[in-house]
Amino acid sequence: MTQKLVSRDDVQPLETWDLTDIFESDEAYENAIKSLVTRAKNFQNHFTNTLTDKQSIETVLDEYCDLLIEIDRVGNYAQLQYSVDTTDAEKQRLSALFSQNYGEISSCLTFIESELLQLDPQIIKDAIKTTKYPYYLTRLLKKQPYQLHPEAEKTLAHMAHAMNVPSEIYEVTKMLDIDFGQFEANGQVYNMDYTTFEGIYEDSADKELRHQSFAH
Repeated sequence: MTQKLVSRDDVQPLETWDLTDIFESDEAYENAIKSLVTRAKNFQNHFTNTLTDKQSIETVLDEYCDLLIEIDRVGNYAQLQYSVDTTDAEKQRLSALFSQNYGEISSCLTFIESELLQLDPQIIKDAIKTTKYPYYLTRLLKKQPYQLHPEAEKTLAHMAHAMNVPSEIYEVTKMLDIDFGQFEANGQVYNMDYTTFEGIYEDSADKELRHQSFAH
């Protein structure tokens, strides 16, 4: 008996991600990215050089938190869409749209940590006592000895997409369902591809299946 891998085009919709709770449509997702770029730029223009005390820190962190939530939302939509079928040209485009804009968005937000770490540490310690974000500020203080010049931090953030390309290529290759032939375990023939090995075979309770898939 042979177990066959189902083409991703043939997977039932009920077995794929329902992303309508994140965005109702791809168009809504694309509009959200455009809005996010504008919001990030406005945030930078409005709050740069305003971090002076615990009150201003709290105000900025509230706005920053909202932006991070939206970044997470569009990022998850892009990645989950793409993970359904990495060979789909439209899903590739939607994923690339987020990646292309993420560097610009991120570079607009680097001033927060740079300015916070230029403050007297006592100001941050005072803010930790009353803030909704004590964990973030506590971790930030530990980075102070290693902080780069603000322009260097901004440049690195802007280059985030380029620096992540090797990892992205690996992920794309892994998700392409490349055929690695077949192997046999317990008298049954199994098709091999990377995602099935990583997601099913290598963690199987069946010792023979685990060993034969790894040996293959």
